[in-house]
Amino acid sequence: RNGLNISDVEAQFGNQLKHHVLRISEKFIENDKIYFKNNHLILSDEGVFISDAIMAELMLVEDEVSLD
Repeated sequence: RNGLNISDVEAQFGNQLKHHVLRISEKFIENDKIYFKNNHLILSDEGVFISDAIMAELMLVEDEVSLD
């Protein structure tokens, strides 16, 4: 599993979206659904089973983050 490279998120979408992804990911990291390694967010074995729910929460809602 390669996971999501946080540097790539920042390079492609900017600093605000990177911080959005990291903020939302915190609760999944605390619950061992995602782990952070070598600047990548990676699903744990348990996280794979709820990956759709994780992705839904990570999706950007325009009102939450401005990409200006």
